[in-house]
Amino acid sequence: MRPSGVAAPGCAAVIVTYHPDLPTVERLLGLLRDEVQSVFVVDNGSSEQVLERLDAAAVAAGAVVVRLGRNRGIAAAHNEGIALASRAGLDYVLLFDHDSLPEPGMAAGLLAAHETHNKEGQRVAGVGAMWVDQRSGRRGRFYRIRRGRIVGMDLADDAPAVEVDFLISSGSMLSLEAVRAIGAMREDFFIDHVDTEWCLRARRAGWLLYGVPAAQISHALGDSTRRVWLGRWREVALHSPERNYYEVRNTFLLLRTPGIGANWTVALLMRVAQQLVFYGLGVAPQGRRIARMARGMRDGLLGRGGPLS
Repeated sequence: MRPSGVAAPGCAAVIVTYHPDLPTVERLLGLLRDEVQSVFVVDNGSSEQVLERLDAAAVAAGAVVVRLGRNRGIAAAHNEGIALASRAGLDYVLLFDHDSLPEPGMAAGLLAAHETHNKEGQRVAGVGAMWVDQRSGRRGRFYRIRRGRIVGMDLADDAPAVEVDFLISSGSMLSLEAVRAIGAMREDFFIDHVDTEWCLRARRAGWLLYGVPAAQISHALGDSTRRVWLGRWREVALHSPERNYYEVRNTFLLLRTPGIGANWTVALLMRVAQQLVFYGLGVAPQGRRIARMARGMRDGLLGRGGPLS
């Protein structure tokens, strides 16, 4: 337990690791030392050699490592970390992937935004940081769904917090009160759209989500990126064929959820159509990607979740 002078008291950081780059995780632990009250590292089945170094780094940073023993997926790891924070009597969790690094003041900025909107009488489920890609330096956007389109907002660093329809998990601070009311992350999603599904549930239950441009996080999106023309030049994150399976499958699992609505349905179908064309025609190995995405579509339509076997 950290001293009361940390930047975000009452908040626990939850870092999910899976065969991580150890220097990055060690740096992340060091950055969080004076930012949050507690740090839980939830490992999804890394090697014993990696775990030994993780344990040593955690001890030096005053963090706790929880070994799940196998890859149970991002949702299960988040749920484990959230449960630990709840049992510790904390109020918030700040979620991190093992390759994400917060900019100075990120935790304090998120907490301030959360508490400001709560004091205004709003039910705030979570607030999220603006991500910056580690490779290209490209700044992310916050998003709303409008007329069947996912619309990104270009915001200055000093812009006020803005209401959004969903947040990516890494760099998001969730209220544990909200988690208890909304429910845990869906573990059958395993990976991809875990955060989207939870945010949709939160919004349907009347909770709000905010993006905070002044709070920033450095994050590596995808295995690599490619610059392509899609109405304008864009940096597109590239994933493995296995991740393509989860992206497509979980899109169709999302479409099966009650109350999804026409706007989200159109936006999700458009996005998966773009993925099918982009990956199936333009990114090797096309044959393997098409096979994985076809299986993902079938499994999603049938309601089959869990890890890809």
